[in-house]
Amino acid sequence: MKIAVTGANGFIGQRLVTRLSADGHDVAALERKTGSYSLAEGAPNLPPVDLLIHLAHQFGPTRTALDCDPNVLGASRIFSQQKSARKIFVSSMSAHAEALSRYGQSKWKIESFLNPARDCIVRPGFVIGAGGVCQHLKLQLEWLPLHPMFYGGKKRTIQIIAIDDLIAALGNAVNSERTGFFNVAYPEPYTLTELYRLVLGRKLRPLPLPGDPILYLLKAFERAGLSLPLNSENLLGLKAMITYETARDMVFKSLPEAVEGIPEWKM
Repeated sequence: MKIAVTGANGFIGQRLVTRLSADGHDVAALERKTGSYSLAEGAPNLPPVDLLIHLAHQFGPTRTALDCDPNVLGASRIFSQQKSARKIFVSSMSAHAEALSRYGQSKWKIESFLNPARDCIVRPGFVIGAGGVCQHLKLQLEWLPLHPMFYGGKKRTIQIIAIDDLIAALGNAVNSERTGFFNVAYPEPYTLTELYRLVLGRKLRPLPLPGDPILYLLKAFERAGLSLPLNSENLLGLKAMITYETARDMVFKSLPEAVEGIPEWKM
């Protein structure tokens, strides 16, 4: 197939392009840094493709109205430019009707642009691997003398997926032409404490903190234009997190086997 992938230079995108090319597909890797794609313009010079995989996401200010969010506008634009293409949108488990974070809200909005009878919406859990948000979190945890545990750190709502298993799931979705909604994560949810311990790879020095007061404080800092390593989006996503039934969609190895089998995890 002729396939276009937005966000092709990202943590997931690079691995997915490699997988699709190995499967024999003709892949157009769309990247903002090379000018082949932008959220402002979409990909106006891209000829029609059989399949569009939308991965790109731009993090930034969240005070604009949702309909004016660059991610929402950008997805609408490129979907319109490729009307005849089947689409796979890599959403998030943060995307649901009660989402509080702009990230979750924008992903939920973009999902509404697609037709589940023809297209495929994949909602991954927190992606474990040497890169992306996971690596950023690891660096933060290594730098901190104490590890903040918001909302008690014991709420069992975080579902995770190893990068190799996510790429395998996306590759299968492409090759089998799957349609509909798919929640891609290991079935057992984890606590924030367990996630931190997994990412850091050693014992924690936990510091329990009240979630809502810290959230209000972070919002005040952000209104004043101050930038901190932790932002309100992080806490809003954690506060509104829900768990999904995933056994119906995917069958995975147990977590220890999966993590040990991924060479990229050796950071």
